[in-house]
Amino acid sequence: FYGYVTPNPHYPDAEAELRRGFDELGLIAIKLHPTTHNYSVADPRCEPIWRFAQERGAVLLCHTWEGDARCRPSLFGPLAEAYPAVRFLLGHSGGTTAARTEAIQTAQGRPNIYLEICGSYLTGMELQRMVADVGAERVIFGTDAPWLDPRFVLGKVAYSGLSDEALQLVLGGNIRRLLSL
Repeated sequence: FYGYVTPNPHYPDAEAELRRGFDELGLIAIKLHPTTHNYSVADPRCEPIWRFAQERGAVLLCHTWEGDARCRPSLFGPLAEAYPAVRFLLGHSGGTTAARTEAIQTAQGRPNIYLEICGSYLTGMELQRMVADVGAERVIFGTDAPWLDPRFVLGKVAYSGLSDEALQLVLGGNIRRLLSL
């Protein structure tokens, strides 16, 4: 297991928490959950997080959800352009079929945006579309454990009809590459 640091931009020491997480605790990436902490990723208070992630070339996983003005997938387009060294993982890829379309459109043409697929609403056909539209090298397996049984999500991926090569990338090759594991 590898840990992610989860700063809260409501606190004035978010950047200090990031530095502590990476430099003292050995955490290897950043996880944001704007819905839980009630902020928008477009909020200026997030700037220290984006700057830190840019400075470190960090992987940043963020919860995204359809229609949530705090973290809908399209909000990450301008961020990806402003912070090209940050590897943005769109958690749940927006969570619903409509939002996955938004996530795909946001990722297209922005090579530092990755589609993370945890969640119970994903279908094999949607996964095939994600791989076709952004490439297998930019789709990341996730389980949303402990809320979902990992076997459930793994089964959806394993039986999605993706090629063996695509499955190897999605089920671990991509995240190992991104995190230099």
